[in-house]
Amino acid sequence: MTRQDPASGGLEARRIGEPGTGPAVMVPEVALTQNAVSLANRMLAGLTPGDALLLCGLTSHRGVGALAMMALQAAAGLSGIRVLLVEAQSVHATSMGRYVPTGAPGFTDLLAGAPLTAAMLHATNQGPVQLMGVGTRPELAGAGSLMAASVGAALAALCAEAGLVGLIGAPMRQSVGTASIAKHAQATVLCVHRAVDRRDTVVQAVADFSATGTRLLGTVLLR
Repeated sequence: MTRQDPASGGLEARRIGEPGTGPAVMVPEVALTQNAVSLANRMLAGLTPGDALLLCGLTSHRGVGALAMMALQAAAGLSGIRVLLVEAQSVHATSMGRYVPTGAPGFTDLLAGAPLTAAMLHATNQGPVQLMGVGTRPELAGAGSLMAASVGAALAALCAEAGLVGLIGAPMRQSVGTASIAKHAQATVLCVHRAVDRRDTVVQAVADFSATGTRLLGTVLLR
C-alpha cells in the first residue's frame, strides 16, 4: 500500500497486511501530484524500456486517468524516454478527449487486427508523451475471450513503439478485459478508493493477482 513517510515527506511502499499498514485501507492520503511523482519513480526503477504497465481501479475509475497521465508525464520528464498512454477501456471517459479526436482509430482497432499507424498516435503538449484512444471498436475493450487471444499482439506492437506504455483499464470488478491486459502487461498498478474499496476486497484482489502470476508494481490510495 502506498502511504506517506512522515520522516521524509515522501512515499514508501508497503504490502497490504504488513505491520504498520493499520487495520483498514484508510491510510493517510497524499496529493495526486505527489502520488504521480512517486509512481513515476517506481515505474523507472521497476520497469525496463519497452515494458507495458496497466493502471486500473478495483471498483471505481475515478482519478485513475488523471493519475496515469500525470505519472507518465513525470516519467517522461525524469528519464527523457518516449511514453505512450493508451485508453484501453470504453466504460468511462477520461481527459484524453481534448487530444484524441472522436472516432479516431486506436487500441480496439489493434485488438481487431489492424496495424499500428500514425493516425492512432496523438501528440500532447507534454513533450515525449503520446496518446492513443480506445478506437472505433469500443465493444471489444470488455470482450474477455477476444482480448485473451489478441491483447498480447496488440501490446507487443505498442511496446515496439515507445520506451514505456501505460494502459488505462476499466475497474477490475467491471471488466474481464482488464484482467486479460493485466496478464500480458509487465506490471499493474491498482488504484484503491478510500470511500469505495474495503480492505478485504483489496486483499482478495492482491491474492488474485498473485494466483494468476500478475506482477503488482504498487497500490495507490485515491480519494
